[in-house]
Amino acid sequence: MVYIYKETQLWEENENISQMNNNEKQSEEKTNDIILETKTALTESGCENIMPMWTKRCPKCNCVQVYATKRILIVATQKNKVCQKCRPRKEKTLIVPPDGWTRQCDCGRILHYNSKGSLTFAIKQKGKCNACSHIGKKGMRVTWSEFRRNCPLCNKEIFYSTNRSLQRAIRRNLNCLSCLQMGENNAMYGKILAPEVIKRLRSMNVGRHPTEETRKKMSLNCARRGVHKYGKDANFYGRRHSDETKRKMRIVACKRIMKLRLQRNKNGWINNVGKNENNYFTKMEKERGWNGIYYGKSGKQYFLEHLGYWVDYYEPNLNIVVEYDEPRHYRYGILTERDMNRMKEIKSHLRCQFWRYDEYKKCLVKF
Repeated sequence: MVYIYKETQLWEENENISQMNNNEKQSEEKTNDIILETKTALTESGCENIMPMWTKRCPKCNCVQVYATKRILIVATQKNKVCQKCRPRKEKTLIVPPDGWTRQCDCGRILHYNSKGSLTFAIKQKGKCNACSHIGKKGMRVTWSEFRRNCPLCNKEIFYSTNRSLQRAIRRNLNCLSCLQMGENNAMYGKILAPEVIKRLRSMNVGRHPTEETRKKMSLNCARRGVHKYGKDANFYGRRHSDETKRKMRIVACKRIMKLRLQRNKNGWINNVGKNENNYFTKMEKERGWNGIYYGKSGKQYFLEHLGYWVDYYEPNLNIVVEYDEPRHYRYGILTERDMNRMKEIKSHLRCQFWRYDEYKKCLVKF
């Protein structure tokens, strides 16, 4: 009997051990399942499902509205608030005055503005018109200043904006603008208007008398002599000079510059010469055997009086023109339109061979 009791006891102990092992395995499996469930919940929903959601439906479109706190949700339900899409938008009606956004400058000129904001900004900054803004510390920029001198020819009083410009004029003994445009320098020198033009001008101007309103406007606009006008106030707004008038203006300007230089230098030539230009032309003449006119050799450049252009290098025997081009003459590797038009005018006038030397690529090309 004792032996049987021992066997039953051992059998019961073995069963208890096996049950304990099974329970431990089941508990481990449950914990693993819980970890997996939490991981999937976190990956699928994120943190939104963890935090409480304060939501309500819009009374109009029935869409879901989410709120940050419970208090905001209670206020929205009490006031029966609508979503952002269903809210009525207030249309701002801007009342524009009949004269537009205008104000008057201290000098009496009326200033026009495009918007109300620019008008309020100008009032805060105490903005002035273009005429009053050009007035310097020493007085008006053109009509009056402490820096003055008399013209050596006509004895007319000339005003300068700074002391530096006054000293430069005294050193060069410069004349006034009206004296510089007299004689051969005038655009109408040696020319007479056609009788048809005279008749047309006479018919247009005879019997014309400006009204009092136009006289007031003219007096306000011309109160300050010499002040520049900008934008729509300018007389030449929206118009352009023709090629012929540009050519005439260029010739007159070149002659005026040469006359100014004659007062200082003996030659009277104005030159825009590059740093390495003279060295290149001396080497080019040795290589090709040319004998041309350029600044490093003759002290002046060849001047085309009919066009108003100076040429960097000109060989009169072979009728060859060479231009020395710095990188500023090119835009994205292409020659600028201004230089192309200039080259066409010179070629058509001289009927010459035209060469160009590119300083950046270091190559001489025939056009």
